[in-house]
Amino acid sequence: MLELTKPLKAYYPNESIAFCIQLPDSLATRELQLRVRRPLFSVPGTVTARTVSCGANDLRLQEPGYYEIELLAGETRLDAKGLVVLPAHPIPQSKRMGMGIYGDRHSNAMFADMVRLCAYVGIGTVREDFKWEHLEPERGRLKWDDADRIVDVYKKHEIEVLAVISGSPPWSSAEPATHKWCDPPADPQDYVAFVKKLAQRYWPAIRRYEVWNEPDWHLKDDYANSFAGSAEQYSILLQKTYDALKAMHEDVDVHNGGLSLCSRDADFLQDCIDCCGRICFDTLNLHAYASWDSIDRQRSIVARYSPAVETWIGESGMAAAPGANSAADKTTFLINRLTASILKDIKRFIWYDFRNDGFDVDNNEHNFGLITHDGYALPALQAYMTCSGLLGSAEPAGEWDFGEGCLCTALADGDRWVFVVRAQPESLGCAGFRNVQLVDAYGCRRDVGDRPEHIWFTWRPLLIVAPRDADPKQAFAQRVQARGPVRTP
Repeated sequence: MLELTKPLKAYYPNESIAFCIQLPDSLATRELQLRVRRPLFSVPGTVTARTVSCGANDLRLQEPGYYEIELLAGETRLDAKGLVVLPAHPIPQSKRMGMGIYGDRHSNAMFADMVRLCAYVGIGTVREDFKWEHLEPERGRLKWDDADRIVDVYKKHEIEVLAVISGSPPWSSAEPATHKWCDPPADPQDYVAFVKKLAQRYWPAIRRYEVWNEPDWHLKDDYANSFAGSAEQYSILLQKTYDALKAMHEDVDVHNGGLSLCSRDADFLQDCIDCCGRICFDTLNLHAYASWDSIDRQRSIVARYSPAVETWIGESGMAAAPGANSAADKTTFLINRLTASILKDIKRFIWYDFRNDGFDVDNNEHNFGLITHDGYALPALQAYMTCSGLLGSAEPAGEWDFGEGCLCTALADGDRWVFVVRAQPESLGCAGFRNVQLVDAYGCRRDVGDRPEHIWFTWRPLLIVAPRDADPKQAFAQRVQARGPVRTP
């Protein structure tokens, strides 16, 4: 019914927001209004909604943040759409802040708009598919046009690319008649030869290469397999690719195929190292859908062989859909995972993914995005922007309990502290705050002066910004005092 006509619903302050309304005949005579409101995530307070005539020609919003525009007939909400108002100036790009964009899933124009927006909100790293099956559909016949276009857009916006190379073409299979994209090649050297051609074409624009995707997702007869071979077959593919790339460029960064860790094959990484007799990757790539215990276990395996190996979170995300995770759940997951990854000295954090892959609200795979498939902003887009601005260059400074069951994570960002505060799950905490800025993940900010304000908070993170004028615990204690125990609502 309500449509915002800009392809990506991200607007600059005071930019005109054009819209149109289409109604069925049964509603054509109803008196309609638009209501503009700002949802809150964790900072308590009241945000005033305002109504706008549906005949208005010039809807503009000044304050950056996440908004919902509702189409109303009386008090009945007929439709609602999300948008973000961007900060007046770009957020400095951070290599830590990563995104899966996957250019071959979008039209040329949509992809270019998405990359431009990602660069504006501080994203410095992308994880991008370079599918062998698409780029070499026949042996020796390379089709580079789409990949060239994608790489050129990233270069224009100075975004670093992690190239994921997976998906075998039928001609590489030992059994072409029953071939699946996740099958390992009959001859690993065919894959290696393709990777070398890719690296030759895009070096030095692309310096980082990931050998397949989720190869540990390889259980027998699992319809969702990402790699249909064994750990031994994958280790041969990884070792040969690693050696070939290192022979071409000593400073290339080779990643293992990002491990899903979703109860598939917990020993896969150790088996690969045993098969190779050494570590055949420069960066450990893990997907953060599983518990931190699973992630820490894989890191400890690698640390026994080479403590200097970096860890990246190659994918982290949550699907939000009716009856499952809410928009607030997704925001909570995003902030908590990013904060924990910084504390754990994980170098890059890549979100999966930027745009919903479809329109089916009951299909998890269609609901991981920060924007809808038709370009409307979801609350998690603003949350990602908030994190990018506050945590993109932040360094870990400690974590501790304050009060009973209240947790503070302290991060240092230049001349300020960023404290992330939360209570136990399903509980409430209370603290007195003074001389801080409370930052809501959805874009609202509130300054608290000398007079303390007592605020209830939940397991949903509350972000607090304060000057960096003491060590973190001292600075926090001067400004935040717990008031009584956590209680269950």
